[in-house]
Amino acid sequence: MGPFKHTVDDGLDLRKAVEIFEYLNNVELGLKDTYDIKMLTYLILIRLSDLCPSAILQRLENIVGLLKETCFTKLKSNAVKQEFEKQDELRRSAIRAFVAIYRICDADKDAVANELMNSIKTMPELQSLYESVMESNKIINELLPSMEVDFN
Repeated sequence: MGPFKHTVDDGLDLRKAVEIFEYLNNVELGLKDTYDIKMLTYLILIRLSDLCPSAILQRLENIVGLLKETCFTKLKSNAVKQEFEKQDELRRSAIRAFVAIYRICDADKDAVANELMNSIKTMPELQSLYESVMESNKIINELLPSMEVDFN
């Protein structure tokens, strides 16, 4: 038998004790950042909507406002195809994050969230993205069995 290696996660206690509202300040900054940062921030928002929905609800107006900015951003008329593709990816990810947040209990009672949902459903280009997100969510839910996960 040889030497055994035991890895110790020194940052585990810090990650467990994270101050969620301080973290959400940084998430909001991420929603104003560049393309790559925004894409990662949308994934973080989806995860946070499951882990700490009450904190998300307290910041709902700020977060939904930033998601709305992304959804309604117009590109210049001389934009190249890559910029259009990036904008579509940003919109799709923003809608995916919004759907995750909108599923939180009581989120549908917020005026700003309802306004964005109505805007998404009335604009044909956003409605098609919304429908594709809902279809992909449906497929994922069918493929994955429901599992109880304990994050503690």
